[in-house]
Amino acid sequence: NIHELIRVLVEQLSKLAVEKVSDEELMRAKNMLKSMMMMQLESRLVLCEDIARQFATYGRREVPSMICKKIDAVTAEDLLIVGNRMLQSKPAVGCVGPDLSNMPSIDVINGFIENHRQSLTKGLRFF
Repeated sequence: NIHELIRVLVEQLSKLAVEKVSDEELMRAKNMLKSMMMMQLESRLVLCEDIARQFATYGRREVPSMICKKIDAVTAEDLLIVGNRMLQSKPAVGCVGPDLSNMPSIDVINGFIENHRQSLTKGLRFF
């Protein structure tokens, strides 16, 4: 159910803002990201798309080894900072599909975030 999915996403994002991820979890995530990227770039189509996207976005292309170095440089503290930044602003939500009637309104989503934000300041667990 979409309400449950959004609730879990808010909970996990909120955890990033207050709980430092373990070294093991961070290393696993970095390794997964790097291996997925490298496997995807084995496809010529994906490689060409990546080159075009990087040129369109940044005006240049970074080689995969440089991207891997940047991934390796991410720290648990960086994730805390990003998690906090994301919770400080209202979310932007985009939906596509033939039937969006079960999609919660932006007010409901903001309510999930605000309730969770308040519970974090009180030291309580909202979910």
